[in-house]
Amino acid sequence: MGSRKGSRSVPSLVLPVGRVALSGDGKRVLCAMNNGVIRGWSTINGISLADLVGHKGAVLAISMNLDGTRAISTGEDRSLRLWNVNTGAPMRVFEGHTKTHQRHGDGLD
Repeated sequence: MGSRKGSRSVPSLVLPVGRVALSGDGKRVLCAMNNGVIRGWSTINGISLADLVGHKGAVLAISMNLDGTRAISTGEDRSLRLWNVNTGAPMRVFEGHTKTHQRHGDGLD
């Protein structure tokens, strides 16, 4: 299969990917791994973004804001995390939820 002129691909991943999120402007993609790590790349040049590390267990859902600077995720550890995608640092962590997350539609509910 030939590649299209000017097309770029995300580097291959060794671990299974659970969820994927694309920023609203299409310039960034995040891949939530089953080991709790979220990896990101620029869709413009393929450069890696900072890894988002903090979930214990698989990431169940992830979403990004329009410009791809913030993300929100939820995981098997029953935490909800708001991330700074530029630095990889968690901005807020909500823990202690007693119910598992249910995904409905295209976003986090």
